[in-house]
Amino acid sequence: MFRTLPAYYRSLPTNLSNKLVEMDENGASREDIAKAMGGASGLRIGMLEGNIVDGYITVGTGITPIKEIRTVKAVIDDLMQDFN
Repeated sequence: MFRTLPAYYRSLPTNLSNKLVEMDENGASREDIAKAMGGASGLRIGMLEGNIVDGYITVGTGITPIKEIRTVKAVIDDLMQDFN
């Protein structure tokens, strides 16, 4: 899970990232680090509420092709072009 440090924490908000790196360097347990991340609530705050200052998001390789932020309507319109 914690493959490379501090690289693993780079996707987290700076304050949280710094705190987790410090905890890890001081030998904190995985459970303590998970609690500091806020568990599911930290993920909820970031992904569902859009607050990436106090929460965090997860992304995979599927994020690579994203080049712009678009409205849902624009995405649906593009997907439906062949059916109009």
